[in-house]
Amino acid sequence: MKSYIEKFKKMVDELKQNPKIKITKQNPNGYQTKTPFIINPPATNEEIQLAEKYLKRKIPKDILDFYKEANGLQLSWELKERYQDKFDSDTIEGHILILPIQEVFKDWKDIIYFDFEGGETFKLLHPIDFFVAEACAALYLDDSDNPGVYYHYLGEGMYTLNMTFKEYLNALLKTRGFWYWQTAVVAELTGEEDIEEPEDFRNSMPLLFPDFKLSEILK
Repeated sequence: MKSYIEKFKKMVDELKQNPKIKITKQNPNGYQTKTPFIINPPATNEEIQLAEKYLKRKIPKDILDFYKEANGLQLSWELKERYQDKFDSDTIEGHILILPIQEVFKDWKDIIYFDFEGGETFKLLHPIDFFVAEACAALYLDDSDNPGVYYHYLGEGMYTLNMTFKEYLNALLKTRGFWYWQTAVVAELTGEEDIEEPEDFRNSMPLLFPDFKLSEILK
């Protein structure tokens, strides 16, 4: 069985072979990186221990298995300019920023939640994929042994993706980190769709990746 890092490398190789796409040296927050695709070294014992000290228990196995391969990774891609007129949306790009384990399992006060009345609503959310500056996918750290992943628009809302960490990684591989793909999942689960991102995703993915089926990442 291939490791997750091998699967991500294969996905990136396929992106490079896609004539419509180019991998970019851009972080989801807009700054330039040294290389187009970054895989961090495996998490050290000290970093794992620091995360478990914060969590006050062992890291769930599926999460730990990934971080023993790589302590985070990041990837950005975009549509080549000459193909833009074939798409209805002006935003055809993808971003993945899997945070290091010691960053996930820490206090996110003043970023995810705030110290005022009602400000602790999102305290149990711990970002794992900060794919854009204003939104992320986050673990909901309740007492579950296998915490669920939520889509969170900072300061405004949280919506379950009905996925575990492992299922989220599998969805990333299938969606290639398409811009705001998480909102399409939320729309399918809730029936609510008051933003344009889900429709952009549905319309653009078949043109970029004919093998993709949204049903494959829904439960």
